[in-house]
Amino acid sequence: MRSPGSVYCWCGCREPGGRRLGARCRLRGRDGHGSWYLSLELPAGPDGRRRRIRRGGFTSRAGAEAALSRLRMPAADDPAGPPVTVGQWLERWLAGRVAPRPSTLRSYVAHVRLYLTPYLGHIVLADLSAAHVQAMFAAIVRQHQMVSRPMSTSTLARIRATLRAALNAAIRAGHFSVNAASRAELPAARRPKAVVWTAERVAEWQRTGIRPPVAVWTPAQTAAFLNAISGHRLYAAYHLIALRGLRRGEACGLRWCDIDLETATAVISSQLQQYDGHVIACPPKTGRSERIIAQPLRSKSVVRGPGATSKSTSLVSTASSRATEPKTRTSSKPRRDAASSIFPRTARSPASVGPPGCSPCTGTGMSLPPR
Repeated sequence: MRSPGSVYCWCGCREPGGRRLGARCRLRGRDGHGSWYLSLELPAGPDGRRRRIRRGGFTSRAGAEAALSRLRMPAADDPAGPPVTVGQWLERWLAGRVAPRPSTLRSYVAHVRLYLTPYLGHIVLADLSAAHVQAMFAAIVRQHQMVSRPMSTSTLARIRATLRAALNAAIRAGHFSVNAASRAELPAARRPKAVVWTAERVAEWQRTGIRPPVAVWTPAQTAAFLNAISGHRLYAAYHLIALRGLRRGEACGLRWCDIDLETATAVISSQLQQYDGHVIACPPKTGRSERIIAQPLRSKSVVRGPGATSKSTSLVSTASSRATEPKTRTSSKPRRDAASSIFPRTARSPASVGPPGCSPCTGTGMSLPPR
């Protein structure tokens, strides 16, 4: 049976011959004499070796006992058991998460499995410090640099956000009062600024194959793109995306009951996301994403086109007379085969259909990979 921990006093008093008195000191344990220490046994490590925590320098017995009680935070199902580690708390926290979207929960699970548990899982939760978190990020960066796959600052920030959320739950449960993840320092994330696909930038991209991180189409390039896909079954959806800034999931989740052709408006109230191989309907990304948009004059006539009288409830599934079932996929990254089916295979200059791999100038976020 593991020890629940203990506290003891230790002083430096010695006999005339120089030998330390230790437990024979008559003043040991009195206020102001010596220092108080704590000792706590932990579960054996992965290699089976004994693990123990020792802390000292407390001026009173009460201070040492208070520190021991924080370290000795028991599991919920075993009040007399060993202290909870970071890995055990993360498992408990994930099991109780019901509010996040499926995509958010999937991100939490990946961060815990790949980074947080391997680097911090063995540490006692109450003993976790900002130094531990900082060392974890340094190790993650070194590991990815060794395999020539540098990790972006935004990914590190998302990992820290996951850990911060888990530790905030521990704070609300009364286990400690300081969030170690909030004190860890990361490089400042700099979001790249969008540039326009000018003729000179297109020529440079064709010559070197290097393109800006974020580039947007001009109005003329957007119009050329829409003209090039005028016969595509999802033309109506792409038309609304290009001119009204819908996200891909919002366009796929747009239903006929959300569209009012008489007033030329559309209500964005849901979106489609792909999770574990299944497409699910969920609310838009943020509260502000739930909105009413005005359809452009041409969009109104486009939506009224062939298929508008279909019994399907989805705009995407009836965007043309050839579409009878939804065939779109939503994910965080655009699919290359979908982009290839949209861009004509005939030889065209980038100026005629718009440079691949960029978004229309309306800021829709519709990014297409190169052919």
